[in-house]
Amino acid sequence: MKKLMSLMSSAILMLSVGSVSTKGAQYVIGMSPNYDAPNKALVLKETLRFVLDTVEPGDQVTLFDALNQQPITKFIIPEGKLFKSNARARVERMKAEVKALKSFLAVERPYAPQMKDVINLPEFLSLAASHLRKSGDAMTIIAIGSPFYMNSEEPAFNMQDSYPSDFHVTVDQRESVFGTAGKKQALTGIALHYGYFGDPFVNDFHRERIGHFWSCYLDEQQAVLSTFAPDIALAFSRAKANVREACVQAQLNPKDNKLEMRPVIARSLPTWLEPAAAHLTEPAPTSESRVSPKQDMPAAIAKVDNVSRQETNTAISTNVSWTPEGLLEAFGANRTSLGIAICWTVPVDCDLYVKPGRRARELSYRRRVTKEGRYYYDERQGGSTFYEYVELLPGSSIDVRETRAWVNMYAGSASSLRGTVIVFYDGKINRGEFQLLCTSGNRGKEASSRDKSPYWCEIDLMGIIGLSPSRRLSDAR
Repeated sequence: MKKLMSLMSSAILMLSVGSVSTKGAQYVIGMSPNYDAPNKALVLKETLRFVLDTVEPGDQVTLFDALNQQPITKFIIPEGKLFKSNARARVERMKAEVKALKSFLAVERPYAPQMKDVINLPEFLSLAASHLRKSGDAMTIIAIGSPFYMNSEEPAFNMQDSYPSDFHVTVDQRESVFGTAGKKQALTGIALHYGYFGDPFVNDFHRERIGHFWSCYLDEQQAVLSTFAPDIALAFSRAKANVREACVQAQLNPKDNKLEMRPVIARSLPTWLEPAAAHLTEPAPTSESRVSPKQDMPAAIAKVDNVSRQETNTAISTNVSWTPEGLLEAFGANRTSLGIAICWTVPVDCDLYVKPGRRARELSYRRRVTKEGRYYYDERQGGSTFYEYVELLPGSSIDVRETRAWVNMYAGSASSLRGTVIVFYDGKINRGEFQLLCTSGNRGKEASSRDKSPYWCEIDLMGIIGLSPSRRLSDAR
């Protein structure tokens, strides 16, 4: 937050120098510093067309780097008949501004592939609303970039293959970068026209969910998503036409009460977990924890999204040889150095939490991606073929002795709950169990005192993989 305020202060100082009061329309354009060459050319063409040919004398167009929240330049269209639909006269008067735009787009900046076209929409909207206009004044914002929120330093909220639950919008910003609690009227009077490039979505469902989310995000702050399309020329055109109606009819789901990023990829199991799916009907082992290979394996049914009610079916690949030699070959090709999975059959919502080390960030449905690994699938109903699992990657200095894992009963009720734990370590599948002593969920509370809470159970990782004597489940809490 301090960084954002510092950026805002420097941005306003730079843009306020030489500014002129105008009575025309006010436009703010947010750009990415990470366009490739074709997109740079397109952005330059459409922006100059908008500024030199489209907007009216007296209008004001402010250009911003919407990823780093830094000003690019400000066009104040001169008033008078000479500048009415006269691109040549405008460019002569605003040579410095045109040069600043071209210079911004000409710079070659290194960036990670996933950061292509990216802007930081929440910060950009906050900056524009609070510092680039008088409170409550109408404003038209044009965002030109990726439709995804992406952050290479904190990837927990990245959207390239997932979407935020509606609950993100309702919480405080300390819990989510998308939180709007305390900001319910922060964007009053703003219409956003969002133009992106091509089709970056995983599938149509992904596109619909992202559009739905941004519409709800703006609506909660009294703004409107008026354009959301793979066409930046359309975004400029609708902005000039002062379209201020929502292009996506979306409402927050009041039953969506879990703070998570939901994957949109088809549900599948990793190589190390596939053989374990064939043994779920067998009783959990007590002393022997390794799973023996088996020839037959059932198809896995994709997880049902409880909020969207979308359902996808996917079959587990059966092109693996289920002999000991075949399994070792498959494991050898697997990129995971440590995998932890849980499964239970009672229809309650349990959650897996994995902390790969004392200084590592904890993986769970709250934070799906870190430099150490990734969390997959928030199973909210339980089922004999459904797993929540975490994969920790080699090369991230994972020490299994410093890795801790817990299960929490988030919601639902049950007289007793035992579940299966699968741990893949050192090329072997190990099997154990967990037990929760509560009878209902607590929505993830008491995390700071989980060692003493009946709603939490620590998984005995060391005992399951056989590196230390197994502890009793009651002691492992």
